[in-house]
Amino acid sequence: MRWARFVLAVGVAIGVTSCAGDDKKRSLPCPNFLLLGHAGDMAKFRAGAGRDVTDVNFRTTITNFRGTCDHTKNGVEAEFFVEIAVERGPANTSREASFEFFVAIPRFHPKPAGKKTFPVRVRFEENKNWLLYRDEIAIEIPLGAGEAAGDYDVYLGLQLDAEQLEYNRRRKAR
Repeated sequence: MRWARFVLAVGVAIGVTSCAGDDKKRSLPCPNFLLLGHAGDMAKFRAGAGRDVTDVNFRTTITNFRGTCDHTKNGVEAEFFVEIAVERGPANTSREASFEFFVAIPRFHPKPAGKKTFPVRVRFEENKNWLLYRDEIAIEIPLGAGEAAGDYDVYLGLQLDAEQLEYNRRRKAR
């Protein structure tokens, strides 16, 4: 498991399911943590025009995420845990898969600090065609006077290219 840590200085928030700390802090809200609609799964196909089941290099699906937050004098310290299922496809001859997932806050778009991507590279063990990738991410969220962490929406998703996004939209429209 890899421990990723970053600080976003413009108030980037990470939503979580619960808050930790003393009783006073426990009553303060955490940011809203959401899975971005069409970015929860991804199919990576081999190069070329084919897009049937035999052309699948690998598939990924965000299967679980949860977190905690602790209110500090300057904002919120948040940690979240993400699980991503990775399935090897028939076109995968390397037994490896590389992809990225992201954490983003639309409120800060288009500033670069509003989105952070995390690269992932996995290797399938012999005779295994799937695995469960786990990661923990910690974020410090500065809040200005009068700002509440519960006012922030934070999205998690897999980083898709235009073709992968369109594939997900067509598939889910059925």
